[in-house]
Amino acid sequence: MLERQARDFKVGWIDHSFWEAGSGANLALARTFSPSPTFPPPQPHPSTIKNPLAKPHHQKYLMPHTIAIIVASTPRPTLAIGKSLTNDMPWPRIQPEIAYFYRVTRRVPPTPPTSPFKYINAVIMGRKTWDSLPPKYKPLSGRINVVVSRAASSTTSTFGELWVGDIEEGVRVLKQKFPVPSDEGSRETDEEQELALRRIFIIGGSQIYKLAMEIPKTSEAYPTCILQTTMLKPDYASEEGVDVFFPPIDENQWTKGDLDRLVEVTGEKPERVGGVKEEEGVTFEFRVWERAL
Repeated sequence: MLERQARDFKVGWIDHSFWEAGSGANLALARTFSPSPTFPPPQPHPSTIKNPLAKPHHQKYLMPHTIAIIVASTPRPTLAIGKSLTNDMPWPRIQPEIAYFYRVTRRVPPTPPTSPFKYINAVIMGRKTWDSLPPKYKPLSGRINVVVSRAASSTTSTFGELWVGDIEEGVRVLKQKFPVPSDEGSRETDEEQELALRRIFIIGGSQIYKLAMEIPKTSEAYPTCILQTTMLKPDYASEEGVDVFFPPIDENQWTKGDLDRLVEVTGEKPERVGGVKEEEGVTFEFRVWERAL
C-alpha cells in the first residue's frame, strides 16, 4: 500500500474538493475546504515581477525546521482547541485558515526536472484524527500520512498510510523510507523521480500534541517550531463545553517570531499571513514560535 501512496504523490494527485485534518484538531477534528488551491503555486509571468531575474516569492522561502507542530487555538494562556463532547472545534470552519494549513503542509522547494528525486512533506496524526477522515479523502493528498496508534503493530494499511506506535517511531520510519540523497545527480527523462522527505508536521489531535511537546531535545523527533493560528475573538475558551487544550507554550522555552520570520518559515506571502484577519465573524492571526536557544 505504501507503493500506492507514493505512486499517487509522484503523479501529482490533487483533489478538487478535499477533507483536511484540522490544524487545531481535537481528537479527530477535520474540515472541508473548497475550491481547492493549485499546487504547486502558479509561476508569475516575468513581466509582472519588478526584477525579472528574481525568483517568484514561493521559491525564495527557507524552511529551517524539519519538525513542526501546526495548531489552531485560542490565545495563551488557555490555548483551547476543542470540545470533547461534540468532538469538534469551538469556532466555525474558516476558509483562509484551512487553505493556510493545506498550502504550508504541502509546500516544498522545487527540484529541477533532471533531478532524480523530488521533495515531499509528511503529516503525523493520531488514530482518531485519521478515523475522522472519510475514505474518499484518505490519505491527505500530496503528503505522506503517518498514523500513531497503540495498535499499530496489528493494523493493516488500507490507503497507503504508515502506522507507528509513537511519534518518534514515525520520524525514524519516515527518514528510513524517504531519505534525502546526499548527491542529487541527474536522471533519464523516462525515469520516475524518487520521493525525499523534506518536513514533518504534527497535526493533532490533543494527545498527540501533548506527546509532541514532551519529546526531549536529544530525540530526532524533537519539534523546534509551532505554527499557531490564534483565534482572538469571540472568546471561545469561555464557551460551554470547551474542555480540550493545547499544552502550555512556555516563553522561557519558546520565542515568538515576527512577520518576516513567519514568512521565512512557511513560505507564505506577507499579505496572506500578516496582521489580524476576520472571517465568519471570527478574528484571528497567524503566529510562529521557535525553540529558544
